[in-house]
Amino acid sequence: MRHTLYSYLAGHEKKIGTAELLDCVFAGEGADSDFGREFLRSLLADDPRFIEEPVGAWSIVEDNLFAAPVDEAPFVIVDLETTGQRADREGITEIGAIRIEGGREVGRFEQLVNPGRSIPPFVSKLTGISDAMVADAPRIAEVIGPFIEFAEGAVLVAHNAAFDVALLDHQSRSVLERPLGMPSLCTVKLAQRLLPELRKTSLDSLSDHFDLEVGARHRAIGDAETTAAILERLVAMLSGQGACTVIDLMAAQDDPESPRRLEINVAQNKLEDLPVVGGVYRLIGAQGESLFVGRARDLRDRVQRHFLGADHASDRQLAMLSNVYDIEHTVTGCELEAALVEAREIRRHEPAYNRSGKHLPRNYFVRMSGRGDLPRLLVATRIKPDGSLYVGPLKGRAFAEDAAELLAASFRLRTCAGPLSPDPSFKECRLAALGWCSRPCNGSVDAGSYQAQVKDFECFLRDGNSDLGELVERLGVPRGSSVSRRFQAAARRLARLRRRMPWLVNNYSYFAVAPGAEAGLFVMAVVGGLCLGPVDLREAGDIDSVVKRILSANKKTGPRRVSSHDTDASTILNDWFHSPERGGRETSIGFDSADRASLDDAVATLRGMLSRVSE
Repeated sequence: MRHTLYSYLAGHEKKIGTAELLDCVFAGEGADSDFGREFLRSLLADDPRFIEEPVGAWSIVEDNLFAAPVDEAPFVIVDLETTGQRADREGITEIGAIRIEGGREVGRFEQLVNPGRSIPPFVSKLTGISDAMVADAPRIAEVIGPFIEFAEGAVLVAHNAAFDVALLDHQSRSVLERPLGMPSLCTVKLAQRLLPELRKTSLDSLSDHFDLEVGARHRAIGDAETTAAILERLVAMLSGQGACTVIDLMAAQDDPESPRRLEINVAQNKLEDLPVVGGVYRLIGAQGESLFVGRARDLRDRVQRHFLGADHASDRQLAMLSNVYDIEHTVTGCELEAALVEAREIRRHEPAYNRSGKHLPRNYFVRMSGRGDLPRLLVATRIKPDGSLYVGPLKGRAFAEDAAELLAASFRLRTCAGPLSPDPSFKECRLAALGWCSRPCNGSVDAGSYQAQVKDFECFLRDGNSDLGELVERLGVPRGSSVSRRFQAAARRLARLRRRMPWLVNNYSYFAVAPGAEAGLFVMAVVGGLCLGPVDLREAGDIDSVVKRILSANKKTGPRRVSSHDTDASTILNDWFHSPERGGRETSIGFDSADRASLDDAVATLRGMLSRVSE
């Protein structure tokens, strides 16, 4: 697309206005609007061949950075330390950069940054940067300007530049309200093109390959020094292959078999007419097929950001945007409704570019299987209507696995996969050898006795006063051992979970209540931890249908037959129910589904809320 615009501008002696240039970009007629101007800036600002004129027009520059000889061009090698790996969500904790001009270092930029949030323990352990170290450091709003001033007019170089440059661009847009506006070079991509024989192209792997002395790893300036040394060797290899100018280096990092081309087939006004409200959007292909479904607090801003961020998008994302021909949206009244509608639309349309399960909360549960005479204990990621017992939600698989092993061992329950046909020839597993399983696999315990163990376990879960610490002591694990430490930690975290609210998901019965998209209330009925489906309440009579569904669910025994969407909804609602951020306009009304008086009280509260919003 840049080549198309460059050729178009080169064919005209005059400056070209925004609307005329956008005619070359979008399907239909282009328009000089805030989004149109921001789109051109996001596309062209880091390409030194283009210049934006003060009157809102564009022209080209013949003598530009891309034409500069490699041995004279300015480069700024940068590395960031952050709180995580999401460019649009994480905070920067340190910036380290080295400026090189004419092959010589001419300056350094090194600054700790207060990310405005706690640094995860594993990140602190990796980088050595603690919350205490950044407590008095400036925020990124004070740092991004001086950094851009330091790097101005140079090619920005980073190892995995897609992450570092995208994060810097995000901060520049958020703080300075302008794109970063610098061409970028990625040493990972260059290494992949020039050294295809290497299995890995990490800093450590390339340092070993080039026999480099590595400085302080996982600190910004140390990694920037290593990246600079790697860049020097990669540029030498490219120079030997005839690369003379910056544009030659830029071309060398692109995969010739997967050219990065952005073709926009959706009308500009389609992007600009989206409402500035929360909801769910669907990107649609030429044949009406669904490409992507997502949710946003601001539909217009989120969808436009897909296209504004195209220059830093992956090849996969770029292919998706190039195939978008239409956009549909659904307005929702709250974030909970948006999450549920998103899950429903993904189930319904199976969009090609949504990654499986990524839209659902990443929680874990200890699950006691509800099927068969010899149920087992395992770790699950979804709540299903299968008659199982669920404990959770538990944050992190390691915690969930430790909790499952502790509970299984304490009640001598099996954890092995699949149904069992007891056979005396079965060899006992590790848990059985430790006395932590009653060995139903080889007939050491009959189905009736095993069911008694299951009953004891269920009673323990439903008893709010049971002692979790006693479980570890009862197992006889040596104090101070790694197993003892794991089990003690799991017991403490389980105890904290239980103190906040019931840890047995099957005990949850409540109405999840939030504002409706247009009027009334959005309500989800949850009985025994399982969602019964959404209801838009606009008048008192709507509540009666909810009550009927709850009473009908109570009459059924055994596993329920519900849709996959309701399974997803149960998982979303469980996460919402436990969220410390829930509050304000979203609330829950609890009840005992087996107690009609309790249900009637909850319904009365619901009627009162509906009456107030209808006034």
